[in-house]
Amino acid sequence: MNRSPILRRVVVFMLIPFVTLCLCSYIYLLRSLPASDNFTLIGKGYSRVAVTRDSQGVAYLSSDDDNSIFYAMGYVQAQDRLWQLTLQQRIVQGRLSEMLGQPGLKSDTFIRTLGIYRAAQQAWLKLDRAAKDSLTAYAAGVNQAIRQQRTLPPEFLMLGVQPENWTPIDSLAWVKMFALDLGGNMLKEIQFDASQEALTPQQVRLLFPAYLSAASPPDADDPTSTQITAMKRSGIGQSFPWFGTGGAGVGSNAWVVSGRHTQSGYPLLSNDPHLRLQQPSPWFAVSQRGANLHAQGMSLVGTPLIIFGSNEHIAWGGTALTADVQDLYIETVNPDRPSLYKADGRWLPFTQRTEEIRVRSGIPDLLYPPLKNVRLNIKETRHGPVVSRLFPDMRQTLSLKWTALDPNDTSYMAFMSINYAQDWSSFQSAARLLVAPALNLLYADTQNHIGMLSAGAIPVRGRGQGELPLPGDDSRNDWQGYILFDELPIKKDPDSGFIVSANNEVSNPAYPHFISHDWAPPTRKERISELLREKIASSGDKLTRADMKVIQADTFDKNILAFRDAVVEKTSVQNARQASALKILAQWDGDMRSKSVAASLIISWSRYLRMNMVTDLLPKVWGENDKNAMLTNLATYIPLPSLVDIITRDDGRCQVFGHRPSWDSCQVVLSKSLGQALDELGRMRGNNMDNWQWGDLHYSYYAHSLFSQVRFLDRIFSSRISNGGSPDSVNVSDMNFDLSQGYSQQLGASFRMIIELSPAQPRVEYINSTGQSGNILSKHYRDMVKPFNTFYYFEINNDFNNNSLKKGN
Repeated sequence: MNRSPILRRVVVFMLIPFVTLCLCSYIYLLRSLPASDNFTLIGKGYSRVAVTRDSQGVAYLSSDDDNSIFYAMGYVQAQDRLWQLTLQQRIVQGRLSEMLGQPGLKSDTFIRTLGIYRAAQQAWLKLDRAAKDSLTAYAAGVNQAIRQQRTLPPEFLMLGVQPENWTPIDSLAWVKMFALDLGGNMLKEIQFDASQEALTPQQVRLLFPAYLSAASPPDADDPTSTQITAMKRSGIGQSFPWFGTGGAGVGSNAWVVSGRHTQSGYPLLSNDPHLRLQQPSPWFAVSQRGANLHAQGMSLVGTPLIIFGSNEHIAWGGTALTADVQDLYIETVNPDRPSLYKADGRWLPFTQRTEEIRVRSGIPDLLYPPLKNVRLNIKETRHGPVVSRLFPDMRQTLSLKWTALDPNDTSYMAFMSINYAQDWSSFQSAARLLVAPALNLLYADTQNHIGMLSAGAIPVRGRGQGELPLPGDDSRNDWQGYILFDELPIKKDPDSGFIVSANNEVSNPAYPHFISHDWAPPTRKERISELLREKIASSGDKLTRADMKVIQADTFDKNILAFRDAVVEKTSVQNARQASALKILAQWDGDMRSKSVAASLIISWSRYLRMNMVTDLLPKVWGENDKNAMLTNLATYIPLPSLVDIITRDDGRCQVFGHRPSWDSCQVVLSKSLGQALDELGRMRGNNMDNWQWGDLHYSYYAHSLFSQVRFLDRIFSSRISNGGSPDSVNVSDMNFDLSQGYSQQLGASFRMIIELSPAQPRVEYINSTGQSGNILSKHYRDMVKPFNTFYYFEINNDFNNNSLKKGN
């Protein structure tokens, strides 16, 4: 048979050139990777640094000068994370719109309104010489790597942008973004306030169980009450930037065990911070050895320091304190002279500044007409920036007081000093400098001491406890200062021989100061403590690093088990399928493991119960036009104990949030919600319940920092892997549901680390959530996703004469 000449021409003139172009592009882009894993780095004005990368891409830096180590940190982070650094730089400077166009405008408006970069510039003035030198060295290293970059990573070429010089202020500003991620609750103030106006005290108690006991309902005769009422129609949930900050699930687990309970005879410290999952990870594993700096652990990308890790003498980890460090004030504006606001009977001028945002018209730029720059006229009061523009249709003037905007912020110096701490006393002195974020810092040393202290600026309020926006014209509502460091909660060498922190309440009823209403449920803390006590009590066994890994992997959820007991007892079976589901649940042990069918049943059932008992009824209270993201958030995060409270009420009607015709009892609500859950699981996984395993429906989603917004590119640049866990298990998973995708975990552990101290050498086992590189062409881009999911750890080898990697057990 004769070959078709048309096909030959297609192959010759189209397919071959296309394949050749792809191959050449791939070879060209490979030049964006580091040319060598092992090299000597010499920066102008800095000493020689030996750089070695192990088989996971982790950098080992060795020099006779500490600032040269910080210079090398900037260099290797830029080699591995240049796109991430550039994106972070544009975020903190409020310049995303220059890269992304209109989609970046909300983020830029948010950041510039808060004045994060200006606050970082002010913080720079408070740093000592050593801190400034470290940041300057880091910036110089980043910029040297940019100059030597042979080819830019794919994101730069796809967007047509160039990296810019890094500055020390960029690093300080990113520390403030870290603080925002761990301690932003101004939205919750408005949600609580609006809920009080629209809902009954009983309904509010179920949505905000910790808040209602502290707050009083607004006084109808108080003019402030009218101002507050207007806030509920503000579309608040629409206002925050697309990259997201904070959220349920942001927190951490950390615990430390005395050497008297360990096999080695020395302390064990475990840590897994919970943040928004992202690709690449916000963390960068590294080992640093300078003249006085001998540290290893996890650094925050954009900074030269190890945030959590160990040195020759101590190990440290941390959890979010969840302190209330943001307050909103309702400012009174002069109706005749709007440039003035009221303060204690006087009219003061707003401090005003103008910010100009350049907005990209499109990609590529040549195809689109230029857009006008956006000008922001930003006002500030004595409390802080006026943030009303962040809430659509907000008719009141709200200002924000936030600890991270304090011009005396020395938090960077705190993190730096911890790296050099040698004992409990020097550790305390370092923590004393911390302003934001507020943290629980856990501690162990080679002398077999363990401890935990709360650190950071915690407001002392003149009135109230920060649960409501207060009138800004009365200084009696202002902050009176911060809780003295020596009066913050602290533990050292407890009789139990271990300390656990899981964002739970750290103060007792006798503690004289208010810290927060936003503590996490004690579930994770109690479970970790229970597992430690069981192991300690079991026939004299001593704890090992392997035991710590088992605890970090634990997926038992006590709250879900209690919820299971309530719903199974109250549900009247309607058909054989429901009977089968209830039998599976009745035999379940509460473990949210990925192979569990019961886990899928209970999560889907609880989601429909939330919708049927709360979400779908709230619009009838608020009005259909007010059904917005705020309502969804309120219902999504209603605590499981609150659902149990509704279900087990004496009236048996499950109608706390309203009445649904023909749904006149809890039995009806429960059985119909169960039927909806079973129908949904059947559509997603077929009718055979054996195929309804939790890991088939639930997955960890590491969203690319930019291309997660583009479906095709999301599949290439983001990472997904099936997983177990739940919101209150030690292996935590805070998730969103999508009918086509299932349950997507978007908040959870961002790295895991276990440190065993000894005078000879600390043993540091770790696993990052994605990989060491942010370049998709690197083999280290996502090579830790599967080990992270299966709890397979690697070890940072501190023998700098032999930088081979020893895999964890």
